[in-house]
Amino acid sequence: MADATRQFEFLTTSIHSMMDEAGFAEMSEETRNQFVPQFVAEAERRIGLAFTAVLDESGAQAFADLFAGENVDQEAVQAFLAQHVPQYQDLANKTLTDFAAEFKTAVAEMQ
Repeated sequence: MADATRQFEFLTTSIHSMMDEAGFAEMSEETRNQFVPQFVAEAERRIGLAFTAVLDESGAQAFADLFAGENVDQEAVQAFLAQHVPQYQDLANKTLTDFAAEFKTAVAEMQ
């Protein structure tokens, strides 16, 4: 559970930074708390898709199977990624960077 908490904190921190860089630094904590879980879920989805894209069909299914059920074994996920997705941490960071850039562009276009 500590790994899951650390992962969520990392994503939450990344999302807060993304929002600050997009011009939402003055947004109230209450309002942020409404949006952050949605952005974290989107970041998780994008990272999962990035990992799946580098796997073959059986690897993608094995990866999806790790998330079946309510309790995800974070150690099993880490072990799988280390074995099947070279530089998975770099891929996750690139995916988050791309998401932040896309978010920033979308916000700028709305203004």
